[in-house]
Amino acid sequence: MRSFMMKNRIRLYRKEKGLTQADFAKILQLTPYKFRSLESGRVLPSQELAIKIAKILEVAIDMAFFIEENPGSKRIS
Repeated sequence: MRSFMMKNRIRLYRKEKGLTQADFAKILQLTPYKFRSLESGRVLPSQELAIKIAKILEVAIDMAFFIEENPGSKRIS
């Protein structure tokens, strides 16, 4: 069975804006730990937080977040 994972490009766009993780966490009113977990993909944002992140980064939400097939998943016919 194929499985999919939600990934993000937060780090890429954050760095393009010249923001540190601490800066961005403060803007989002998150703890640095929570932000690192979000940026690394260990936790998923709520819909509201994902929209807020995309707006701050000035990118479309589908540029900040995307779905990728899990490389270990197998297709069942």
